[in-house]
Amino acid sequence: MKERKTIIFSGGGTLGSVSPLLAVFTRWKRLRPDFDFWWIGTRNGPEEELISQYRIPFVPIFSGKLRRYFSLYNLLDLVFIFFGFWQSLFLLIRRRPALVVSAGGYVSVPLHYAAWLLRIPSVIHQQDLEVGLANRLMARFATRIFTALPEGLNFFPKKKAVVVGNPAREEMLQHTREEGIEKLKLDSAIPVVLVFGGGTGAAALNRLVEKALGQLVQFCQVIHITGKDKSGETTKELAEKYEQYHPYTFIKEAMAYAMAAADLVVSRAGFASLSEMSATGKAALIMPIPDSHQEKNVEFFVRRKAIEVIDERTVSSQSFADAIRELIDDPARREQLSKNINAVFIDTEGEKFIEELEKVLA
Repeated sequence: MKERKTIIFSGGGTLGSVSPLLAVFTRWKRLRPDFDFWWIGTRNGPEEELISQYRIPFVPIFSGKLRRYFSLYNLLDLVFIFFGFWQSLFLLIRRRPALVVSAGGYVSVPLHYAAWLLRIPSVIHQQDLEVGLANRLMARFATRIFTALPEGLNFFPKKKAVVVGNPAREEMLQHTREEGIEKLKLDSAIPVVLVFGGGTGAAALNRLVEKALGQLVQFCQVIHITGKDKSGETTKELAEKYEQYHPYTFIKEAMAYAMAAADLVVSRAGFASLSEMSATGKAALIMPIPDSHQEKNVEFFVRRKAIEVIDERTVSSQSFADAIRELIDDPARREQLSKNINAVFIDTEGEKFIEELEKVLA
């Protein structure tokens, strides 16, 4: 009898390192029903709730953030990383996986070090245009390095790196606008704006929505994903006051319907989110986190005329509402943005990603 292979995915803290691997899992599981899949994530992040919907066994471990500046928290996080390493070592010895795969995230670092020590093949996936510290720490020990874009090859050894695109979750591609409108009980005659700040939400974006909402509901319906623990009494009061305001803390499986229903998406510039907007061809208004890797992502999309951008440092609630209204009132502009963003990626289906994973296993 052929021995079943175990594959371990890792990532968490935010959903940026989770979404593309879930996209890979869905398709790879269908091709390889004889494989067992596990997920290693953080103890308190948003990923467990999402991953549980895919029925992947989830194991949380200790993890810590290594900051690039002096902080006493770095000492505490080193302790967490130490514990995470020993947890990872125990799990890998117990499960004996054929491969470990991650798309970044600090929780993945001790796991990949343990995999290297046990001579277990590992793959990391680089999404953003700027390499994060977690992937920098793991790259030296990885068997292969996947990049979402050709530009990513410049940061890694040529013999290790290969371009595979950035897969989008299957369910994000399965629904029409009409299905989304019906599922979320919206009015098909009124434009829909989806606002979210990634899996953990974005406090600055939430505040803008709350301040501008009185103007926004005059011309559109707002689906607002606030993020866990970032929805307060004000949000509830606004939902009672405005019929066209639909807040959610974490929209779970309905995210696919929300994306399908949206005529415009307003978001941060996480690469996983941008990838799913690309795959679905959604016109997007993006507000990157200032002085972060997200600004590099934005530059890439702006050069391709694929998104509109607002600057958190200068935006007001009035200019925020005006920017959204301008795009809602200009269907031709939204259509051009949709075409441009849809043309960005070489592979959102994950075929190349899975093909290269199979090569590592061969």
